[in-house]
Amino acid sequence: MTQKSLGNKIVYDFGANNGDNIPYYLLRFDKVVAVEANQELAKQISERFRDHVISGRVIVENCIVSDVSGLLNFYLHKTKNVLSQIPKPKDIENFTEIQIESKTASSIIKKHGDPEYIKIDVEHTDSKILKNLFANNIFPKYISAESHDILVFSLLVSSEKYSSYKILDGASVHDVYKNKNINGENYTFPFHSAGPMFEDIESTELNKEELFYKLAQQRLGWKDIHAKRSI
Repeated sequence: MTQKSLGNKIVYDFGANNGDNIPYYLLRFDKVVAVEANQELAKQISERFRDHVISGRVIVENCIVSDVSGLLNFYLHKTKNVLSQIPKPKDIENFTEIQIESKTASSIIKKHGDPEYIKIDVEHTDSKILKNLFANNIFPKYISAESHDILVFSLLVSSEKYSSYKILDGASVHDVYKNKNINGENYTFPFHSAGPMFEDIESTELNKEELFYKLAQQRLGWKDIHAKRSI
Protein backbone atom coordinates (compact mmCIF):
# COMPACT_ATOMS: atom_id res chain seq x y z
CA MET A 1 0.00 0.00 0.00
CA THR A 2 1.21 3.49 -0.84
CA GLN A 3 2.52 5.45 2.15
CA LYS A 4 1.28 9.00 2.69
CA SER A 5 2.78 11.84 4.66
CA LEU A 6 0.90 12.64 7.86
CA GLY A 7 -1.54 15.49 7.19
CA ASN A 8 -4.75 16.82 8.64
CA LYS A 9 -7.52 14.88 6.91
CA ILE A 10 -8.99 12.68 9.64
CA VAL A 11 -11.66 9.99 9.37
CA TYR A 12 -13.45 8.68 12.45
CA ASP A 13 -14.53 5.05 12.19
CA PHE A 14 -17.18 4.73 14.91
CA GLY A 15 -17.84 1.00 15.10
CA ALA A 16 -14.64 -0.17 13.42
CA ASN A 17 -15.29 -3.90 14.09
CA ASN A 18 -12.23 -5.81 12.74
CA GLY A 19 -10.87 -2.85 10.79
CA ASP A 20 -11.83 -4.03 7.31
CA ASN A 21 -12.49 -0.47 6.14
CA ILE A 22 -9.19 0.92 7.40
CA PRO A 23 -7.11 -0.02 4.31
CA TYR A 24 -9.53 2.04 2.22
CA TYR A 25 -9.47 4.93 4.68
CA LEU A 26 -5.66 4.93 4.58
CA LEU A 27 -5.90 5.52 0.83
CA ARG A 28 -8.26 8.45 1.30
CA PHE A 29 -7.23 10.10 4.57
CA ASP A 30 -4.12 11.06 6.50
CA LYS A 31 -5.27 9.66 9.84
CA VAL A 32 -7.81 7.05 10.94
CA VAL A 33 -9.33 7.06 14.43
CA ALA A 34 -10.84 3.59 14.85
CA VAL A 35 -13.26 3.24 17.77
CA GLU A 36 -14.29 -0.27 18.75
CA ALA A 37 -15.91 -1.52 21.98
CA ASN A 38 -14.96 -5.18 21.59
CA GLN A 39 -11.54 -5.54 23.23
CA GLU A 40 -10.51 -8.51 21.09
CA LEU A 41 -11.39 -6.71 17.87
CA ALA A 42 -9.58 -3.57 19.04
CA LYS A 43 -6.47 -5.71 19.66
CA GLN A 44 -6.79 -7.23 16.18
CA ILE A 45 -6.89 -3.74 14.65
CA SER A 46 -3.80 -2.65 16.60
CA GLU A 47 -1.87 -5.75 15.51
CA ARG A 48 -3.09 -5.69 11.92
CA PHE A 49 -2.11 -2.05 11.43
CA ARG A 50 0.87 -2.08 13.78
CA ASP A 51 3.13 -0.02 11.49
CA HIS A 52 0.43 2.61 10.97
CA VAL A 53 -0.27 2.76 14.70
CA ILE A 54 3.44 3.37 15.33
CA SER A 55 3.56 6.09 12.65
CA GLY A 56 0.45 7.79 14.07
CA ARG A 57 -1.74 7.23 11.04
CA VAL A 58 -4.04 4.80 12.88
CA ILE A 59 -5.30 5.48 16.40
CA VAL A 60 -7.33 2.81 18.18
CA GLU A 61 -9.83 3.73 20.90
CA ASN A 62 -11.16 0.66 22.75
CA CYS A 63 -14.40 2.01 24.20
CA ILE A 64 -18.11 2.37 23.63
CA VAL A 65 -18.98 5.46 21.64
CA SER A 66 -22.28 6.97 22.71
CA ASP A 67 -23.84 10.16 24.04
CA VAL A 68 -22.76 9.56 27.64
CA SER A 69 -19.48 9.00 29.49
CA GLY A 70 -18.72 6.40 32.16
CA LEU A 71 -19.08 2.64 32.56
CA LEU A 72 -21.90 1.10 30.53
CA ASN A 73 -23.20 -2.41 30.03
CA PHE A 74 -22.25 -3.83 26.66
CA TYR A 75 -23.56 -7.01 25.09
CA LEU A 76 -21.09 -9.09 23.08
CA HIS A 77 -22.75 -11.45 20.61
CA LYS A 78 -21.38 -14.95 21.13
CA THR A 79 -21.12 -15.87 17.43
CA LYS A 80 -21.62 -12.70 15.34
CA ASN A 81 -19.49 -9.82 16.62
CA VAL A 82 -21.18 -7.33 14.25
CA LEU A 83 -24.38 -7.73 16.30
CA SER A 84 -22.79 -6.70 19.64
CA GLN A 85 -24.69 -3.76 21.08
CA ILE A 86 -25.35 -1.37 23.95
CA PRO A 87 -29.12 -1.85 24.46
CA LYS A 88 -30.05 -5.04 26.32
CA PRO A 89 -31.09 -7.52 23.61
CA LYS A 90 -34.27 -9.55 23.74
CA ASP A 91 -32.41 -12.78 22.91
CA ILE A 92 -30.04 -12.27 25.84
CA GLU A 93 -28.96 -15.94 25.75
CA ASN A 94 -26.94 -15.18 22.59
CA PHE A 95 -24.91 -12.44 24.29
CA THR A 96 -22.32 -12.00 27.02
CA GLU A 97 -22.84 -8.96 29.24
CA ILE A 98 -19.75 -6.94 30.18
CA GLN A 99 -19.00 -3.41 31.35
CA ILE A 100 -16.89 -1.07 29.21
CA GLU A 101 -15.92 2.57 29.41
CA SER A 102 -18.10 4.81 27.28
CA LYS A 103 -16.91 8.04 25.68
CA THR A 104 -18.98 10.60 23.80
CA ALA A 105 -18.30 11.04 20.11
CA SER A 106 -17.64 14.74 20.66
CA SER A 107 -15.03 14.09 23.38
CA ILE A 108 -13.14 11.65 21.14
CA ILE A 109 -13.07 14.22 18.34
CA LYS A 110 -11.92 16.98 20.66
CA LYS A 111 -9.05 14.72 21.67
CA HIS A 112 -7.87 13.76 18.18
CA GLY A 113 -8.81 16.63 15.89
CA ASP A 114 -11.46 17.93 13.48
CA PRO A 115 -12.91 15.32 11.12
CA GLU A 116 -13.09 15.32 7.35
CA TYR A 117 -15.42 12.32 7.47
CA ILE A 118 -17.29 10.50 10.23
CA LYS A 119 -18.59 6.99 9.63
CA ILE A 120 -21.11 5.74 12.20
CA ASP A 121 -22.10 2.09 12.38
CA VAL A 122 -22.91 1.28 16.00
CA GLU A 123 -25.84 -1.09 16.51
CA HIS A 124 -28.97 0.82 17.64
CA THR A 125 -26.96 3.89 18.66
CA ASP A 126 -26.30 5.82 15.43
CA SER A 127 -28.96 8.47 16.08
CA LYS A 128 -27.64 9.12 19.62
CA ILE A 129 -24.15 9.68 18.24
CA LEU A 130 -25.49 12.07 15.59
CA LYS A 131 -27.35 14.04 18.25
CA ASN A 132 -24.21 14.33 20.36
CA LEU A 133 -22.13 15.52 17.41
CA PHE A 134 -24.64 18.11 16.22
CA ALA A 135 -25.30 19.38 19.75
CA ASN A 136 -21.57 20.08 20.02
CA ASN A 137 -21.49 21.88 16.66
CA ILE A 138 -19.52 19.11 14.94
CA PHE A 139 -20.50 19.01 11.28
CA PRO A 140 -17.80 17.31 9.19
CA LYS A 141 -17.63 17.72 5.43
CA TYR A 142 -18.82 14.12 5.06
CA ILE A 143 -20.82 11.94 7.43
CA SER A 144 -22.64 8.62 7.19
CA ALA A 145 -24.86 6.55 9.47
CA GLU A 146 -26.83 3.34 9.15
CA SER A 147 -30.52 3.93 8.50
CA HIS A 148 -32.17 1.24 10.62
CA ASP A 149 -33.59 4.14 12.64
CA ILE A 150 -35.84 6.83 11.09
CA LEU A 151 -34.20 9.30 13.50
CA VAL A 152 -30.99 9.02 11.46
CA PHE A 153 -32.85 10.30 8.41
CA SER A 154 -34.60 13.01 10.43
CA LEU A 155 -31.42 14.31 12.04
CA LEU A 156 -29.48 14.47 8.78
CA VAL A 157 -32.19 16.22 6.74
CA SER A 158 -33.23 18.60 9.51
CA SER A 159 -29.70 19.95 9.77
CA GLU A 160 -29.15 23.00 7.60
CA LYS A 161 -25.52 21.98 7.21
CA TYR A 162 -26.20 19.16 4.74
CA SER A 163 -27.97 19.27 1.39
CA SER A 164 -26.53 16.42 -0.72
CA TYR A 165 -27.10 12.75 0.03
CA LYS A 166 -26.39 9.26 -1.27
CA ILE A 167 -27.63 5.84 -0.14
CA LEU A 168 -25.28 2.87 0.06
CA ASP A 169 -26.72 -0.64 0.21
CA GLY A 170 -24.60 -2.57 2.72
CA ALA A 171 -25.43 -6.03 1.44
CA SER A 172 -24.12 -5.34 -2.08
CA VAL A 173 -20.94 -3.39 -1.25
CA HIS A 174 -18.60 -6.35 -1.82
CA ASP A 175 -20.14 -7.19 -5.21
CA VAL A 176 -20.60 -3.65 -6.54
CA TYR A 177 -17.29 -2.21 -5.41
CA LYS A 178 -14.74 -4.68 -6.72
CA ASN A 179 -11.45 -3.70 -8.32
CA LYS A 180 -12.08 0.02 -8.02
CA ASN A 181 -9.40 2.63 -8.64
CA ILE A 182 -8.90 4.41 -5.32
CA ASN A 183 -6.14 6.99 -5.49
CA GLY A 184 -4.32 4.93 -8.09
CA GLU A 185 -4.70 1.64 -6.20
CA ASN A 186 -6.85 -1.32 -7.26
CA TYR A 187 -9.16 -1.94 -4.31
CA THR A 188 -12.00 -4.33 -3.47
CA PHE A 189 -14.16 -3.80 -0.39
CA PRO A 190 -14.39 -6.89 1.86
CA PHE A 191 -17.75 -8.46 2.59
CA HIS A 192 -19.55 -6.71 5.46
CA SER A 193 -17.27 -3.69 5.32
CA ALA A 194 -18.90 -0.26 5.48
CA GLY A 195 -17.92 0.51 1.90
CA PRO A 196 -16.85 3.75 0.23
CA MET A 197 -17.34 7.32 1.34
CA PHE A 198 -19.58 9.84 -0.43
CA GLU A 199 -17.30 10.75 -3.35
CA ASP A 200 -16.62 7.09 -4.26
CA ILE A 201 -20.26 5.95 -4.19
CA GLU A 202 -21.41 5.37 -7.75
CA SER A 203 -24.85 6.94 -7.59
CA THR A 204 -26.50 10.28 -8.23
CA GLU A 205 -26.54 12.87 -5.47
CA LEU A 206 -29.98 13.35 -3.91
CA ASN A 207 -31.57 16.39 -2.32
CA LYS A 208 -33.65 16.06 0.85
CA GLU A 209 -36.91 15.35 -0.94
CA GLU A 210 -35.33 12.82 -3.29
CA LEU A 211 -33.71 11.09 -0.31
CA PHE A 212 -37.09 10.78 1.40
CA TYR A 213 -38.73 9.14 -1.63
CA LYS A 214 -35.73 6.89 -2.25
CA LEU A 215 -35.77 5.60 1.32
CA ALA A 216 -39.55 5.19 1.21
CA GLN A 217 -39.09 3.05 -1.88
CA GLN A 218 -36.16 0.99 -0.60
CA ARG A 219 -37.18 1.03 3.08
CA LEU A 220 -34.96 1.33 6.12
CA GLY A 221 -32.47 -1.40 6.89
CA TRP A 222 -28.90 -2.28 6.08
CA LYS A 223 -28.35 0.96 4.21
CA ASP A 224 -26.08 3.86 5.04
CA ILE A 225 -27.15 7.45 4.44
CA HIS A 226 -24.16 9.51 3.33
CA ALA A 227 -24.34 13.30 3.58
CA LYS A 228 -22.12 16.03 2.18
CA ARG A 229 -22.00 19.42 3.86
CA SER A 230 -23.28 22.42 1.96
CA ILE A 231 -20.71 24.94 0.78
